[in-house]
Amino acid sequence: MSGFPLRALPRVLIVLLLWVGVSAAAFAADCACRYTDKAALQSGAQSMVDGFVDAVRASGRPGFTGVPVVVETTPSLILVDFDRRTIFVPWWDDMDPATQAVFAQLAGDEAAGRQLFDLLFQQFFVVHEAAHWLQFQASGLRDNDAFFDQVDHYRNESEANAFAVAYWMRTPEGVAFLDAMAPVVAKAHAMLPDPVPTGTTAPAYFNDNYEALGRDPMQYGWYQFQFVLDALAQRETLSLPALVAGLERGDPQPPRIGALWIDPNAAPGLLVDLPR
Repeated sequence: MSGFPLRALPRVLIVLLLWVGVSAAAFAADCACRYTDKAALQSGAQSMVDGFVDAVRASGRPGFTGVPVVVETTPSLILVDFDRRTIFVPWWDDMDPATQAVFAQLAGDEAAGRQLFDLLFQQFFVVHEAAHWLQFQASGLRDNDAFFDQVDHYRNESEANAFAVAYWMRTPEGVAFLDAMAPVVAKAHAMLPDPVPTGTTAPAYFNDNYEALGRDPMQYGWYQFQFVLDALAQRETLSLPALVAGLERGDPQPPRIGALWIDPNAAPGLLVDLPR
């Protein structure tokens, strides 16, 4: 699943963000958001999911079935519920001011925070959740508990972002969309401290501490933004048919995810190898 587990947002951070005076009205005034109402969001998000389903079918998995989208703001913000067979997508105005303020803190200011939310939680992560739906179907498991008890969480998240990027690259607007999203995500990622302790690796720490990370929006956010940036760094080479084929074969490793990410201070498009 994607996004930040904001129900666990530390009280100190909430108080701090409210104190600096972030207002929902300022976000709405400054954001050229893609969707102006919930009906438009539901229709647009469903079209994204349906487009992803069609692309996966054409890429070698004709039996992949679709999943409905519902606009409903949950503590996880965006998720696919395997038990309810539904993707839930959040609406900005239904979030409390403290949650909205988190986006301002991560992105740098009110307008940038609203843009971050719009790019990720109204667009990119919609396809990411559809990719989780694909992973669930490919697993042959029947419910949330069975899937999350058995999955490699690090691979699961990195792979879902690879699927999302590969799909967006196939769409008419996808290249421009991903190029616009990359520096926004990189800036937010740079705001978060690396949670991985010395003496371990990012995959091992993520898998060993998945539940605890899921209760900390800042640590989980660092990982999720890095997964997105890793996939974006490889957007010219990621292939949806290859990803589908790898899913069918049960490849032990996702394709090169976790090897690179974008330096937010570098020139656009410059890839930087960073040590783990």
